[in-house]
Amino acid sequence: MERIIRIKELVQILGVSRSTIYRLRNKTGETEFIPFIQLGPRSVGVFESDLEKWLGERKLVTQRKNSAHTGHTDSSPGEQPEHKTHILGEQK
Repeated sequence: MERIIRIKELVQILGVSRSTIYRLRNKTGETEFIPFIQLGPRSVGVFESDLEKWLGERKLVTQRKNSAHTGHTDSSPGEQPEHKTHILGEQK
């Protein structure tokens, strides 16, 4: 049986508020957000696999947006483009 993640835990995993989760669901619908499972009259959750799938899709969208903004098209999905960071004048 697959693990069900309740909203309280989903808030912690995503690092957003409960109201943001509901706003995302209402704004995008279940076709673009994690489908909710009705557990009881006032209780919902999400399947862990649906959460992982949604997070993976968000990662790909973010990578594509970053590639479009930086002009990097040579990295395949799953590869992170090389970023240079400067900390106190040092190049890392």
